Amino acid sequence: ATIALENNTNLESALAHVQDVCIFLKPLPVDKIVTSQTFGNLAEAVDLIFGHLPKIRFSKNYGLERLAQLVEAVSLTFASKLSDIYKVRAGSLSMNYSTFMT
Repeated sequence: ATIALENNTNLESALAHVQDVCIFLKPLPVDKIVTSQTFGNLAEAVDLIFGHLPKIRFSKNYGLERLAQLVEAVSLTFASKLSDIYKVRAGSLSMNYSTFMT
């Protein structure tokens, strides 16, 4: 009964697909962007991520369309973090005009 279930669900091929994708995604250093506190750390994180992207060639199951979605998500995370760091560094962005002028 177990063999029939595995054959009907294509469990082995699904597991191979997941393992192949995980080999690419697990070492992707997205956490470096999220935890960056300075522009220098953020720049290093972006370098690490874009240095990792060519490893997609070794994945049989992670297509270019998915890679484009991943780059888009990383770019949005980067933009958000860049804005956060800039707001902290340049406190004048959060000040109202009268406080800024005094």
